[in-house]
Amino acid sequence: MRITRLLLSGLKTASERLLVLFATAALLVPLACAPPSAQEAEDPFLWLEDVEGEQAMEWVLAQNELTRTELRAFPAYQELYDNTLAILTSTARIAYPAIQGDMLYNFWTDGDHPRGVYRRTGWESYLSGSPEWEIVLDMDALVAEEGTPWAFRGMNCLLPEAQSCLVSLSPGGSDAVEVREFDMATMDFVAGGFAVPVSKNTTAWVDENTILLGHNLNEGYVTTSGYSRAAWRWERGTPLEEAPIIAEAGENDMGVFVATQETPSGPLTVVARLITIFEREYQFLENGELVTVDVPSDAQMNMVGDQLILQLVSDWTVGGQTFNEGSVVSANLEDYLAGERNLELVVAPGERSTINGTSRRKRASCLWNIWVLEARRSLFARLP
Repeated sequence: MRITRLLLSGLKTASERLLVLFATAALLVPLACAPPSAQEAEDPFLWLEDVEGEQAMEWVLAQNELTRTELRAFPAYQELYDNTLAILTSTARIAYPAIQGDMLYNFWTDGDHPRGVYRRTGWESYLSGSPEWEIVLDMDALVAEEGTPWAFRGMNCLLPEAQSCLVSLSPGGSDAVEVREFDMATMDFVAGGFAVPVSKNTTAWVDENTILLGHNLNEGYVTTSGYSRAAWRWERGTPLEEAPIIAEAGENDMGVFVATQETPSGPLTVVARLITIFEREYQFLENGELVTVDVPSDAQMNMVGDQLILQLVSDWTVGGQTFNEGSVVSANLEDYLAGERNLELVVAPGERSTINGTSRRKRASCLWNIWVLEARRSLFARLP
């Protein structure tokens, strides 16, 4: 994966990156299938671990040129390139929005903004079919000003007002990010605000002066997977090094991650301890204390309104009922945390179908259902 990321970092256009992914996959298959003795031999390419190192970048540029030469020799190359570029820069693309507060936000790239702009508009404007967008953050302008090849990795805002935000910026498109506080009122970064150096960071607002943070800046609190194995509670105006730990995972766990879910009673701060990529433990921060949520470790959890939504991976017997694997169930969040187990079945897969995933809406849950080879999307909402 590091080799792939290095190769992609040196390519200038999205269409070239798409083409090189296929070539890289073909190269990696024999390596993945090599016998253990070959894989365990001393790695002669350890210098590639220094992804920004001079030797690694020289190798990348040389490999990119070889790749371009091979790809451009393919008779259909130019047609594929032109078609892909036209798709990626088309103004007819759907501007999928993310709702924060009373505004709709969208990250958009085109020929004039190859690194993208984070922009917003109102409901009336968006529904008009020709929305007027206000640019919140221009990534091309930021890169030109600072000289660092930043990639936008999202903006996490304090709900429900969504005025104080935390922007994640990735140098060169890596999976590590720098976090900076951003003020929606001034459309600018906050001088002296929350700021976290480049790391595998996750952040969540607690209130306007407090955030939860997971990072791998402290070598003593990094899992064998390279992620943070702790969550820190950081108060505004205090040194990050003095922030207390409020949750911790084992060294061999995957990591600790924090997030915020919107509920009718306000934002809910969530701490997730990922034991493996398939098993997890959830905790909610309530009145300054962490409360463990008693749900199956392999279930996917979400919140919609006042409902706790669970997508089951295994059969689950609870409250005198048994729900089959693959089902989506819900319960009133407040009642569930109080110990009640009055769960309702939202939807269950059929004999020839599966539920591929769920996504959250403000008052409804959107589920992707797959029937054999046909995909459908369904919207479920609790009516008054």
